[in-house]
Amino acid sequence: MESTFVFVSPLSAQRGWRRESQSEWLAQRRERHEWADVRILDGTGIVDWLEDFPEVELWLAGQMGIHVDQIELPSQRWERLSSVGGHRLVPELYLAGREAVSIALTKAFAHEQKQLEIDTHFPGEAVDFVSAFIASKEAGGEEPALDQCLIVSGREAFDEIAGLETTRVLVLDFPFGDDSTMTSAIAQAESKGNVVVYEGIPGGEEDWQRVLLAKPRRHAIEENLVKAGYSEERARLLAQQSDQNLSALLRLIQGVAATPEWSRSGEAADLALAQLAGGWHEGLPADKAAVEELSGRDYATWAARLSGSSVSEEARSSGRERCGNSPHAMRAGGVWAG
Repeated sequence: MESTFVFVSPLSAQRGWRRESQSEWLAQRRERHEWADVRILDGTGIVDWLEDFPEVELWLAGQMGIHVDQIELPSQRWERLSSVGGHRLVPELYLAGREAVSIALTKAFAHEQKQLEIDTHFPGEAVDFVSAFIASKEAGGEEPALDQCLIVSGREAFDEIAGLETTRVLVLDFPFGDDSTMTSAIAQAESKGNVVVYEGIPGGEEDWQRVLLAKPRRHAIEENLVKAGYSEERARLLAQQSDQNLSALLRLIQGVAATPEWSRSGEAADLALAQLAGGWHEGLPADKAAVEELSGRDYATWAARLSGSSVSEEARSSGRERCGNSPHAMRAGGVWAG
C-alpha cells in the first residue's frame, strides 16, 4: 500500500460538500487501510489552485467556452511591452512621476474601491501602465494580491466574467463610450466582488474613483531608457522624438514612425471628433443631430468618411467595423464608439 487515493470532486467545501462531511468520509475510508492515504481535492481547492496558475486557468476557461482570445494576463502584456527593441524596458519608464495613479491602483487591488477610471492623453496607455505597475510590484515580491488581475479586450469576455463569483481586478481594454448596457455590466461585475478599471478621457474634476495619468517627463523617459541599457545619446533622442507619448516611443524603438499611419491621413480629424463624441447610435435622430452639429457635416457623409475604405471582410462578417486603420473608432451594428 504505497499509493495514495485522491478523490477529485467539483463540489464546493463551502456549499456542496462541507468540511465536516468531508472529514467523516475521509475517516471512514482511511480506517479500511486500503491505501497509504486518502485525500480529497474539492471544488474550492481546485479554484484556489487555479488562481495560483493563471495560465492554466485561462486554458480551462477556453475549454468552458469563455472568449479567452479577449483575455490577457498583465504579465503577458508587460512581456510584450518590455521586450520591444534591443534592451528590456523597466517598469519605471511607465511609473515615474505618476505616483497618484500608483496609489489609486494600490487601493483598487486592496479592494478598497470597486471602480477606477484612469484618464489618459494617449489611448491604450492606461492598460500599459497597469501592466508595468504589476511587474514592478511582482519584482518586489508582492505577488499574492496582484495575480488576480485580467486585461479584458472584448465585451463578450467581460460579460462572461462579470457573471462569475470572483474577486478579480478587471482592466478593460476596449472602448465603450456612453453605452448604458456597460454601466449595468460593470455594476454586475462589482456585485460579484470584482474591481473594474477602465480608461477615460481627461476633463472635469478628479475624485476618488477617477485619476489622471499624467504625461511622463522627458528627463524621466531618458533616465529610464539609460537604465534599460540604451546609450545616453540614443535615450536623449528617443525621449525628444516621442514627445512624452510612450506608445510613440515604442514605435520609435522598433524603427517605426512615431505617429501611426492612420493619424497621418485624412482620417485623423474625423477620429478626433469621434473621440470627442464618445459614442452614438445611428438609429437615434438626436444622436445624429448632435454629431452633425459637432462635425459641421451631413451625418451620412461624415459617417462614410469615418468608416473609411479599409474595413476587413472579417470585420464585416462579425458586424464590428473599425474606422480605416485606426483602433480608436468602432461600429457594432448601428452603435458607434469613439
